Amino acid sequence: MRKIISITTAAFLLFSASASADVAQVWNCSMLDDVTDADGNAVDPNDAVTAISEAWLEKAKEIDENASVKIYWPVAANAKENQYLWVFYMPSFAAWGAFEDAYPDSAVAEVDAGWDNVGPCSVSGLWAIQDI
Repeated sequence: MRKIISITTAAFLLFSASASADVAQVWNCSMLDDVTDADGNAVDPNDAVTAISEAWLEKAKEIDENASVKIYWPVAANAKENQYLWVFYMPSFAAWGAFEDAYPDSAVAEVDAGWDNVGPCSVSGLWAIQDI
């Protein structure tokens, strides 16, 4: 997955008025048709997403001192074949910003290379999660 945390500063400023809100970065992803493991054996794409997500989350929790980072993806959705959403959650914009600042030099960035073997997640949106 192309660098999980690549939202522009302009988007951050746009949402800064909701600084106390929880944050979800929602990625639009496409699974490859022929996902394989390191030995070239076929792997169920859903298992591949789970495996890379677990590895990503483990490294992400090394950045987030409170281990409040979470990830989600739907198990059922009205989507095209091989399409899915991958959601990165933080409890605030401040936590998201701190994570983004630490991201480039972290082990999480290294794990991102594994997304190339699963499928690209090239477009994302940043959502403020607030009770209204």
